[in-house]
Amino acid sequence: MKNSINFILSIILALALNGCSADLDNSQDFDTDFNELLIKWELSYQNVCTTVEDAVKLPEPWNVDVARTFIIPDETIRSMSTCGLLDTYLTFPSYPDPNGGNFFNPAITEFNANLQENKVALALFERSDYFPVLASKYLTCIKEIKQMEKNSHDRIFEDVDDLEWLLASDMCMKVTDEKEKNQLMAMALAFEEKSKINGHILLNSYNIMIAIMLWCDYDPFIKEIGPRIREGAGGYYLIRDDGSDVIIGSDIDLILKYANEFLNE
Repeated sequence: MKNSINFILSIILALALNGCSADLDNSQDFDTDFNELLIKWELSYQNVCTTVEDAVKLPEPWNVDVARTFIIPDETIRSMSTCGLLDTYLTFPSYPDPNGGNFFNPAITEFNANLQENKVALALFERSDYFPVLASKYLTCIKEIKQMEKNSHDRIFEDVDDLEWLLASDMCMKVTDEKEKNQLMAMALAFEEKSKINGHILLNSYNIMIAIMLWCDYDPFIKEIGPRIREGAGGYYLIRDDGSDVIIGSDIDLILKYANEFLNE
């Protein structure tokens, strides 16, 4: 219980530190930085899923019993567009709840195991255009957050959680090539910066950064940070070198340092 409380306090401290350091005036520079990011990493910002008509919607009313028995037919999955598959997946989020259960549950491992049983996710990553669709959705989220006012409602931050868990998954890492991983890292860094501008912190964007560096065997990161990486309900976290207290706030800058170096090499 004491360790769980320390972990919760560490997260609260991280949120407070990042919220206090956020400067809304920095958002004036975001358009320039965002456009430079698109050019540098050959990303085409275009919301390719503006109209999705073939996604499966939740039955009404939705409850635990319906969730246990509801099945999407294989024929429906095969006939859906890639945008329809993504929209359907986001409608039925399966990412862990960082506010529920044991904070030290191995959520990354559990999520990846559950994802292997998700027929919609499996079909999504079999499509040849899965990455442009995912990238378009992520870039759209970044732009939507830019339009938010400081201290505005957190809905968009909550909505993007399941997308970021999907992007950080083993399933995604297995099928993305080197260029796509670089593009995804650049987007995660841009999302992290935009969220700080609006007085928030998105821990899931760090899950993406860590997953990419682990999958790419990024030696400097693995040598210094690898032994300290653990899993919790919110994804990856780091412990002190002596294996004691959980660290959140102070390690964010360290993760960002290696993520930026990863892109620059």
